[in-house]
Amino acid sequence: PDIVFLEKPVGDLNLSDGAWLAAEAAKGAFDQKAQTLTLEGAVKLFHDKGYEMTTEKLLVDMAARTAYSDTDVSGNGPAGAIAATGVKADMAKGAVICTGPVTLTLNSALKGL
Repeated sequence: PDIVFLEKPVGDLNLSDGAWLAAEAAKGAFDQKAQTLTLEGAVKLFHDKGYEMTTEKLLVDMAARTAYSDTDVSGNGPAGAIAATGVKADMAKGAVICTGPVTLTLNSALKGL
């Protein structure tokens, strides 16, 4: 079958800079032809530098190395916490853009703040 349905998917991804990213969700679907992964239900992302992000749905284009969500997103880590109405990520550019409105709370213990 072109589409593989997943129950409680869990996965790890090694990034080009040597860091890792882990993900889990309640369910998912992988479209083998389109090379897209849809994660739904309590989607949690973890980065090895101590960052964590949660949302209800995440669409990942494996070929383009991008991810997108238009559902509420919350995250926290050493730098602080963020809440947004969506997120766009481009692994090739190393960019994560939270779409708004966005609330950002920075950790005052960080150097330079």
